[in-house]
Amino acid sequence: MKIKTYILSILAGAALAAGCAQEQVISSIPEFKVDPSYIGIPLAGGISSSAYTATASWSFDTASIPEWLTVNPLSGGAGSDHIVFAADPNSGSSERSANLIVNVGGKQQRFTVVQEGPGAFDAPLSTIAQVAAGSDGEVFRIRATVTGIRNTNYGNVDVADETGSIYIYGLLNALGQYPKDASGGWSSFGVEAGDVITVQGPRTLYGSTLELVDATLISVEKSLIAIEPGEVNVDSDAGTFTLSVVSKANGMAVLPSESWVRMTDIAAGEGDAVVYSFAYDANTTTAIRKADIQFKAANSSKTVTVSQEGLPPTGQSVTEIVALPDDSGVETLESTVVAKTGKGFVLSDGTTAIYAYDSGANPVEVGDVVKVLATKTTYNGVPELATITSVEKTGTASVSYPAAKDVTSSALDYAASVAEYITFTGTLKVSGNYYNVELDGVDPATKQGSLVYPVEALDAKSFDGQAITVTGYFNGLSGGGKYINVIVTKIAGANAKGTLNNPYTPAEAAAAVAGLSWTSNSEYESTDEVYVKGKICKIASKGTYTEGGTYGNASFYLSADGTGDGEFYVFRALYLGNVKFEAGKTDIAVGDEVIVCGRLMNYQGNTPETVSGKAYLYSLNGKTE
Repeated sequence: MKIKTYILSILAGAALAAGCAQEQVISSIPEFKVDPSYIGIPLAGGISSSAYTATASWSFDTASIPEWLTVNPLSGGAGSDHIVFAADPNSGSSERSANLIVNVGGKQQRFTVVQEGPGAFDAPLSTIAQVAAGSDGEVFRIRATVTGIRNTNYGNVDVADETGSIYIYGLLNALGQYPKDASGGWSSFGVEAGDVITVQGPRTLYGSTLELVDATLISVEKSLIAIEPGEVNVDSDAGTFTLSVVSKANGMAVLPSESWVRMTDIAAGEGDAVVYSFAYDANTTTAIRKADIQFKAANSSKTVTVSQEGLPPTGQSVTEIVALPDDSGVETLESTVVAKTGKGFVLSDGTTAIYAYDSGANPVEVGDVVKVLATKTTYNGVPELATITSVEKTGTASVSYPAAKDVTSSALDYAASVAEYITFTGTLKVSGNYYNVELDGVDPATKQGSLVYPVEALDAKSFDGQAITVTGYFNGLSGGGKYINVIVTKIAGANAKGTLNNPYTPAEAAAAVAGLSWTSNSEYESTDEVYVKGKICKIASKGTYTEGGTYGNASFYLSADGTGDGEFYVFRALYLGNVKFEAGKTDIAVGDEVIVCGRLMNYQGNTPETVSGKAYLYSLNGKTE
């Protein structure tokens, strides 16, 4: 992208002054989360506490606890509780601090306890690069330029110096107050984009984001550049806007970050102001787009963000939506709800699925057909719908699922860019709101499964400590790739009858459906997806895949040993991978050992068989592909 640069001289003038709850839990590792992670004790002594949630047994490194500090408890198991910190009065000449270490699952969590002293504790001034090279819990003081303001209730700001950038997650005044608690609110902090601020606080690395947490504001050096308005919002059509700039700086570069915004004119304004005119192109997509215009001098800079709306969304399939750029406004065509969580639902167009995150605001059910107005985004590497403004129910539909990809044995390398249908087997460990699965044959310190807000109907807690098989839609990797997140459609005991680990025999399958009702070809009872293992003893008339031609399905009878007329009928089942048979693939034959996956019914009340088109070969003579 070509960036135009304009160098010019600016008239001297006066600088301009003045100007939701935090959801992030501070923790550098998911195995042991503490909140807050920066604990203060008064000069006169006393106690303070921090809430923790652990997914495994943990213990303090006692060598990290100084003599002046008492910690209780020193160890514990998986679960949630509080840690209490106590200290006698600080009789020293300065503030004192302890960088504590907790060992859990072969990893370390660090956090800081500080006791006030007679004199203020001043950390040496560091660059952001030095902060990046430090450890979690270390206290740093930095001087940097404010490049963006995210939240004025808590003072969440982005800053940068010549060595890098960092996120200030929570800004405190000298009284230890967030802006929302301070007299005068955010304006009392006097911080604007472009100002140079000095702050001090503990470092953490949240995912890949470098942060100072609950940093104390030491000083504010006002920017030499003032701009009105401070931000620009425009519609999707092409147009123009102006910015009024007053500056004490000598020499200025005007740097638009995107080619669709460009400066067109400079003129004198009122008093010491200079007026800059800009033009912008039409936005031909449904995605909101943004451009930064930086006014940069040798010793000061300021940035204005231009946000342009996208075109109104038109109906699109889920398959089309997942290919759109993030921040695209979307309206889904009629799509079926195929799964739910406590915070949203999964939509499918029959080919592709996508998770719609709405914090549980829309009371949809599996099988509902809906149209959704939302914004397409990406979360944990997988497309998602967010900022949902409308959910319109238009009907209902039967729900069937694609063949589930078993990722247990490939868990260490597994990743996907869409919400594909997967399954894995392991032992469920429930701790508070965490539902993690220690996968069979996989080191849990390296990779685990994780259930995303499972709904009550799944009764997930009842499986705590049990071997289970989980099936559902992939919802991305989290925890630095450690957790395979899944939106669950089914939980079964790993060795329950009819599962892959313990499939039905043909006779057992027939017995399992003997009591199911059948009224007509469109009105009947059927099982959920189950597995049946046997040998082909007879092939129906024109029953091989080759004989089925373009239909790509096969019909055959199973018995335990491949003899007789058959104990169970497999009717119009698809090929390996739940796809149509293709020329050149191995066809079925009498004597083949197969595992069939699908829904079962009792046709006309007297013929146990698979539901037409709702079953497929999971394996053929031991091969799954």
